[in-house]
Amino acid sequence: MAVVLRDQDSQRVVIEIQDVLDMHTVPHIRKQILKVIKKKNVRQVDILAQGVTSMDTAGVALILETWRTMEKKSGVLKLRGLNEGALQIIRLARLNDVLGDSIDQ
Repeated sequence: MAVVLRDQDSQRVVIEIQDVLDMHTVPHIRKQILKVIKKKNVRQVDILAQGVTSMDTAGVALILETWRTMEKKSGVLKLRGLNEGALQIIRLARLNDVLGDSIDQ
């Protein structure tokens, strides 16, 4: 599991996730992401997910929690490069309507 945090500036953070987003990896990734986005000035989080090989409902929960956290801060979440399998899980959970503009293929 690899998570690369790239602070672009004080208001925008890019997070690159590689490997699997599942119940085994999400707790560690969640801690890293929430620590970064709870900084007061962060207004945009870009999650680069091209390297995510598979995702289960724990991964979906992580994405939703990140989106909610950014919404509370009047911020923006952008999901970039989700593979078709991850997109299908999001659609099955009917979250594509909720996440809407956050998903950027």
